[in-house]
Amino acid sequence: MARETLTDDATALRDRQDSLEQELRRTRRELEEARARETLYSGLAERAPDAMLVYDRSGYIVFINEACAGMFGATHRDQIIGRLATDDLIPIRSRTFAAISKRSSTAGSPLFVRSRNV
Repeated sequence: MARETLTDDATALRDRQDSLEQELRRTRRELEEARARETLYSGLAERAPDAMLVYDRSGYIVFINEACAGMFGATHRDQIIGRLATDDLIPIRSRTFAAISKRSSTAGSPLFVRSRNV
């Protein structure tokens, strides 16, 4: 009886290992696909003629393309990434980050950019 239990346990462990290996292969494949999409889209955004800027919930700039960096007088986008968006983006009616972060991108009122030395 103990031998049958050990055999059943070993079979269950092999089945679980097979299941985990399949899940790992699927996850790796999905990760590779996501990386390929990220490379494609970031390349498009970086080369876009329109200014693009993305900041996180804390207000720090996490992405800016060269077209937008040029608007701020930067020679390279790395000079702006990591800075607070409120250092450079000033809404016409409010100068607080809270007003910027609460605005919807579909609100229809533009953000105005002031140029500054980087």
